[in-house]
Amino acid sequence: MFEEAETAAALLRFYADPTLRFAEDISLTTMNQWIDEQRRIVAGIDDWNAWVEATYGVYINLVPHVRLDDVAWWKEVRDTARDHHAAPEVLAFLDALDALQARDPARLRARLDELDGQRSKLLTKGMRAISGMVARELADDAPGRREWAASNMEGVADAELRGERLAYEALRAYASR
Repeated sequence: MFEEAETAAALLRFYADPTLRFAEDISLTTMNQWIDEQRRIVAGIDDWNAWVEATYGVYINLVPHVRLDDVAWWKEVRDTARDHHAAPEVLAFLDALDALQARDPARLRARLDELDGQRSKLLTKGMRAISGMVARELADDAPGRREWAASNMEGVADAELRGERLAYEALRAYASR
């Protein structure tokens, strides 16, 4: 737990100043990958899939530990997508991530519906299922959460590693209560 929080803090410090030194056991790989993809987008090499993947890699390391509302990295992510004319699907995906970290159920549901309408592949089945469950939980919509779990969460993690599958099944059981 502390190692993850320390890594999140280190990622943001490294983003702010890539010349800083860190302990060898702290991995900054996800931020390095994002910086590389960011440079490509800014240079006009529009590989948005790689950029989104790198962005999500950093996001999942930060969000359990840091609210992104006032984080410079997250502002640059959002500004880059807007200023470099990312596809509407990418913008909706980023807004869904922002709504999730901001705990904004109405906006999260709207973005998930938008991504579903676009048949987006940016959200994995598991991420979509969990995000939809979280949106309903945040809105205190127990009947909607149960219905969502029944129609969207079955079998999603069957092919995952044992620990991940068990964690997902625990979330599914929680959503079904």
